[in-house]
Amino acid sequence: MLKDPRRGAVDVARPDRATLRDLPTGWTATAAALTAGEPVPETPCTAPGFSAHTDFGTDLDPARLTLTFGLGPSLFDERFGLAAQRPRHLHPLPEFPGDMLNPAWSGGDVLVQICADDAQIVSHAFRALRARMPGLGRLRWTQHGFLTHPADGGTPRNMFGHKDGTANPRSGTAAFDRAVWIDSPDEPGWLHGGTYLVFRKTA
Repeated sequence: MLKDPRRGAVDVARPDRATLRDLPTGWTATAAALTAGEPVPETPCTAPGFSAHTDFGTDLDPARLTLTFGLGPSLFDERFGLAAQRPRHLHPLPEFPGDMLNPAWSGGDVLVQICADDAQIVSHAFRALRARMPGLGRLRWTQHGFLTHPADGGTPRNMFGHKDGTANPRSGTAAFDRAVWIDSPDEPGWLHGGTYLVFRKTA
């Protein structure tokens, strides 16, 4: 179970497909290096013979680092011509009774979730992804989190004191596959094998 998660949302900087392609391409190469504990590729703006690398993550174990990227509903508007490829259930969450939503903390074209057992690795990964954003993406919001490990190895409690996730289906079971992974003819083909993530940012 990974702890010290960080999430953030990014808007694509320009309404053209080249920008939309270049942002995840750079992030994919960076994520592959980070999860392997290897130096990340230099950023395109680094002058020949120089390096933008620091020793912030040098010699540290990847600490089971995972990086998850998701596409927000806004990415399927008129900017990129992707409306026909929009997942069937991908819509902004409605405002629920008692909500006091802040537009600055809502939405975003691309969601990034970084998780590891070491907060320094999480910070290192966030800095590496952000270094590839100039000219391609604009950070919209971020949120830090944490997850403790109970001494008995049971389900951790959330900030409300509730044990969160005890009844979730276990990975590798048929129930997990049915609940998590998408394999429906009603969804676009590119989404098969993927999943939905529902996230509400709070203050």
